[in-house]
Amino acid sequence: MNHIWRKVWNKFISILYKRIITVLTILFCAGVLGALLSMSHLSFQLVESQALQNAKVYAQLMKKARTVYSSEIVSRAETVDGISVTHDYLNQEGAIPLPATYLLELSRKIRENKTDMSVRLYSDYPFPWRRNEGGPKNQFEWEALNYLKVNPNQSYFRVETFGGKPTLLYAEADVMTPSCVACHNTYPGTPKTDWQVGDVRGVLEITQSLEQFKTQTRTGLQETFLMLGGLSIVGISGLALSIRRLRQHSRQLQQQVRERTIDLVQANEEILRLNDQLQLENMRMSAELDIARKMQQMILPKPEELTSIEGLDVAGFMKSADEVGGDYYDILNYNGIVTIGIGDVTGHGLESGMVMIMVQTAIRTLKEMQETDPIKFLDVLNRTIYRNVERMNSDKNLTLAIANYAGGRLSVSGQHEEMIVVRSSGQLERIDTIDLGFPIGLDAEISQFINQISVQLNSQDVAVLYTDGITESEDINGTFYGLERLCQVIQWNRHLSATAIQEAVIADVLHYIGNQKIYDDITLLVMKQK
Repeated sequence: MNHIWRKVWNKFISILYKRIITVLTILFCAGVLGALLSMSHLSFQLVESQALQNAKVYAQLMKKARTVYSSEIVSRAETVDGISVTHDYLNQEGAIPLPATYLLELSRKIRENKTDMSVRLYSDYPFPWRRNEGGPKNQFEWEALNYLKVNPNQSYFRVETFGGKPTLLYAEADVMTPSCVACHNTYPGTPKTDWQVGDVRGVLEITQSLEQFKTQTRTGLQETFLMLGGLSIVGISGLALSIRRLRQHSRQLQQQVRERTIDLVQANEEILRLNDQLQLENMRMSAELDIARKMQQMILPKPEELTSIEGLDVAGFMKSADEVGGDYYDILNYNGIVTIGIGDVTGHGLESGMVMIMVQTAIRTLKEMQETDPIKFLDVLNRTIYRNVERMNSDKNLTLAIANYAGGRLSVSGQHEEMIVVRSSGQLERIDTIDLGFPIGLDAEISQFINQISVQLNSQDVAVLYTDGITESEDINGTFYGLERLCQVIQWNRHLSATAIQEAVIADVLHYIGNQKIYDDITLLVMKQK
């Protein structure tokens, strides 16, 4: 059965190849027709959009004209003897119209000059002399009035058909301003005397016929249709000539392909040989990385070391972004002084992991030598790492904080991330370490930058050290986890043990990351005063 389908398919491809010009002509014509239909649909949307924009401009101009008339003319005329402002200005000598009456007269003039547009002002509280024409007259006007009372800053519009012609009905709220309230509340015969600033006193409606826009667009489309028709004929002719030339080139290419195939076979054999060599190299590198990773894990503090610390509940966590991480942490308990170290080597991978192991070894050595002065401690450590990194021809360095704990007091030195302290009451303290040191391994001499700060931990107080792999973890949108969220999680869980707090933080971070790749090593140290 598969053989039959294969023969049918090959026959179809053969016919298609021989009649390719005809097939492409049909497809080209179908594409042009589809484009024309799409343009026709888009043109009507453009007509509506243009008419709507036109109506918005007219509405704004009408409102602006009334505002200028009210502020620049009426306000001055009222101060002149013999000039009155009234709706019945035509029958009174020396009178000028009210702003609303002026707007009505302006609307009438627009209707006389523009037969395809009309402007109307109406309200559900018309003055007595406009009761017959000043209120809503149809369903659209009632709907517009009710909608704009609730949404005075928006517009209300739709397209309806009148006399077989599409017409845009556009309405905006006529809102009470401070200069209008007093007049409307006190003018003789006013139907409402409790107007307030911001009330919707009525609706300004623009009625715009779309027939003129459609005629202009239709003329443009006809010209476009003719142009596309001419381009289609030229395009099909050019396509036919191109296909003939392509067939000639195809025969030449087939000969070149046969010649190149021989070269590719030889190249493929060479690639296979190099691939086998690369696999052997990868296996060797993988073994080296595995050894380095195991060495890192072996020198991390054991659980029994942490539980043996008197007065302090301690929990640590480290997760590498690669097989070998560049983060460092250690906890050393010696002669009643607990030394806690945490650092972040630039980058990650084998080279960063080696620097991390060197730092751990140097700190352990200094502890065995009973060096307690923070300046000497970090100065010797820095010079040791600087010389080793220099020998490695590497540019690696690290931020490092060293904290010494004894009798409830925690002394911190070295430049790293902020230390978080959450008191038993929930009060948050953030200890900035920027002025307590300098990056290790970046410069040979850093003693002048080293300082120390001490924090007293009371019962149930929590202190937390971390690397930026936590605060700079990203969610699916690329947004950082952040220090504020880390502080909140610690505050919420401060009543738990150090291990439980550590587990809560890591669970929240991993939930925040979701299925995203972990780009940096994650390290967390939680200390809780018993």
